[in-house]
Amino acid sequence: MIDRAAVCVKWSPLEDRFAVGSGSKLLAVCWFDEESDWWIGKKIKKPIRSTVTCIDWHPNNVLLACGSSSDFHARIFSAFTSSGPSESVWGKHTPLGAVLFDYSDGEGGWVLSVSFSADGNKLAWTKHNSTIFVADASISATPIVTRLRTDFLPFVSCIWIGPSTFVAGGYDCCPMLFRYNEQSISFVHQLDTKSESRYGGKVTAMKKFQDIDRMATADNTSSRLPTIHQNCINEIRILKGDRSMASELSSVGRDGNLVLWNFPTLSEQIADLKIV
Repeated sequence: MIDRAAVCVKWSPLEDRFAVGSGSKLLAVCWFDEESDWWIGKKIKKPIRSTVTCIDWHPNNVLLACGSSSDFHARIFSAFTSSGPSESVWGKHTPLGAVLFDYSDGEGGWVLSVSFSADGNKLAWTKHNSTIFVADASISATPIVTRLRTDFLPFVSCIWIGPSTFVAGGYDCCPMLFRYNEQSISFVHQLDTKSESRYGGKVTAMKKFQDIDRMATADNTSSRLPTIHQNCINEIRILKGDRSMASELSSVGRDGNLVLWNFPTLSEQIADLKIV
């Protein structure tokens, strides 16, 4: 079905299908066919013109969002087969492969991550030019796209953790909380509070070996970042709760670390914070 690398794969919410994004410039939607007693797949190719770098399923188990590399587009396709709702705020779901949303700001930058909100009415995505986007289909017949150009390094992963909040992480090695409200995106705060003293104390032989292995140096003082992750965050997942209200996250990075982020309910967490 594909003759290039499979770059990303994700099960649908009901776990009866999965989607694969590849270097073949296509999406493959796969499911088990009981009549043939075999897994089958359907290609979604047009209008994708480059490697599919990221995918995410809509909560209704029918729509599929994806981001591409060198064509710089975020898109929503229908993955409708024989079951599921026939339409939503994004439009009609039939036939399979129908394009319900297609957006590019024209400024370049690979799309690195896409994420549907819990209600499925909003889609957030991040690009390699350090911008964050939210498309809101609940406001009007045509989805409204809001953009925030940040001063941070690019975000590799993003995920909604509340009705109007999402977390993104990437090359700054720190998960960051953002809020979407009334067609505006605002940075709230970092989940990892930087602390110089966190890494103080005796340096063991094992720690020196880890520094050599991960950062090609044994100098623990000059190379260590003031964050828990010491390299780019590859992915952020919800550990407790769901996208409507998450209470614990996990993140994995290129430093080989898996980090758990435990915080109170979102309302308690941001009650006394000011948006900057």
